Amino acid sequence: MVADAPEVTDEEATALARFVSAGGRLLVSGDGAPAVLRYLPLRDMIWSSRAVDRSAPVAPTPEVEGVTTVRAGGPGSWRDAGATLAVLGTDEGVLATVFASERGRVVALADTSPWQNRLLGEADNAAFALAAAGEAGRPIHFAEAHHGFGAAEGLAALPGRWKWALAGAVLAAAAAMWARGRRFGPPEDPERAHPPPRRAYVDAIAGSLARSRQPAEAIRPLRASARRRLASRAGIPPDADDAAFWRAGTRLGLPDDEVASLLAPPDNDDEVMALGRVLARLEAMAR
Repeated sequence: MVADAPEVTDEEATALARFVSAGGRLLVSGDGAPAVLRYLPLRDMIWSSRAVDRSAPVAPTPEVEGVTTVRAGGPGSWRDAGATLAVLGTDEGVLATVFASERGRVVALADTSPWQNRLLGEADNAAFALAAAGEAGRPIHFAEAHHGFGAAEGLAALPGRWKWALAGAVLAAAAAMWARGRRFGPPEDPERAHPPPRRAYVDAIAGSLARSRQPAEAIRPLRASARRRLASRAGIPPDADDAAFWRAGTRLGLPDDEVASLLAPPDNDDEVMALGRVLARLEAMAR
């Protein structure tokens, strides 16, 4: 069985002719059938792209025994059957012909679709396929190299859609490898990343305070926190007067400049530093 053969070499066509002459049964279909049969006395057959949707037997041969209707789903009919006998067709055209040599037999189907899976269950297509194959128990050889796949090998034999899918898979794998590239590096950095030095943080805060041009407002939360800590440590109300805060600071042994920084907003950098020192002392006392 040779179906939809795009091209057949002279050597292959000669081998098929010898096969038929030796008593073989050849099933050939599609527009490539004339090329397959060119070394048999069938070279005058003319294929046409005219479709024949439904065909009925037109000659009583074993190939159409028990067949009433054969449905086709593609283009193809015989415009000129040559020396063959038309066995399936309509007024629109001939779908299948038969040629009998001295020992062998040829069934030529103009359109392969009746023997394809998608239409094999339609009408009497399956019965026609079995009858065309010959008597039961006869082995069938499919010429798969010409069954729509061509003679290509390796990657060239893959269908075009498969090649595009394979290319897409390769690109996806490359993208995944690039996205996960860090995993292919060392398991961890050579050195541990340290936080920036505390001095850098302090300098950044100082720059922000300087740009605000309102140092007293910026320091107010710091001064309020220091006063609350001193009041809690000395046991005085948080809203006590300055005299009470002065006595509490003196009693705790705080330097005068640091206690003074709690009583009024700082006016210069020295008073700001004093406020920072007294807050640090009070935090240390609370530990």
